[in-house]
Amino acid sequence: MNSSVGEFSDNPGTTEMQVDESTTPPPQKQQQDQQVSWWFRILVRVIGTLSGLLCMVFGLWRCVTFTPLCLVAGLLMILLGFIVVIFEAPICCQWLEFVDKITNWVDGKPYWQRGVAYVVSAIIPMLFCFSLTTMLGSGFVFVTGSLYGLMAIGKKGDAIQVAQMRKQEQFAMETRTLVDNQEEMA
Repeated sequence: MNSSVGEFSDNPGTTEMQVDESTTPPPQKQQQDQQVSWWFRILVRVIGTLSGLLCMVFGLWRCVTFTPLCLVAGLLMILLGFIVVIFEAPICCQWLEFVDKITNWVDGKPYWQRGVAYVVSAIIPMLFCFSLTTMLGSGFVFVTGSLYGLMAIGKKGDAIQVAQMRKQEQFAMETRTLVDNQEEMA
C-alpha cells in the first residue's frame, strides 16, 4: 500500500502509523515557508505555471523559422517551459510517474537555488536567438526566477515595525550618549 500520508503497520498487535519520509518537508523548507507569506508563495507558483506555459507557446512559435539556431532556441524554450510547469504545477503532469519524486526533490531545495536555476536557464535560449519571441518566452521564466530570489531574501518588516525599531535604536543611542556624558563629568 503506497500512500502519501502514511501507512498502518501490518503487525496485528500494533496500531502505530508509519510516516512516509519522502512526503515530510525538511526542516529547512519549513523555516523558508515561515519567512514568506502564504499568498506570495501561491502567487509565485501561479506566475511560474503561467510563465512555463507561455514559454512553451513562444518556443513553439520560435520553432517556425529558417535559421537552425533559432530552431534550437525554440526547442530549448519548449523544454524549459515544460520543466517549469512540472516544478510549479505537478498536477498538470499527473500522467508522468516520475513527476512526484522530482517535485518533492525540488520543493526541498532553498528558494535561491530555484531562482538561480530559472534565471540561468532563461538566458540560454536568448543566447542562441535574440528575438522578441525568445525575450518574451524566456523573460517570463526570468521573472519567476527573480521572484524566487525575492522569496529567498525573506519577509521584511512593515513600515510600522521599521519605525518602532528606529525609535528604539534612537532611544538606545541617546541613552548611551547621556550615560557617556555623565561619566565624563564625574
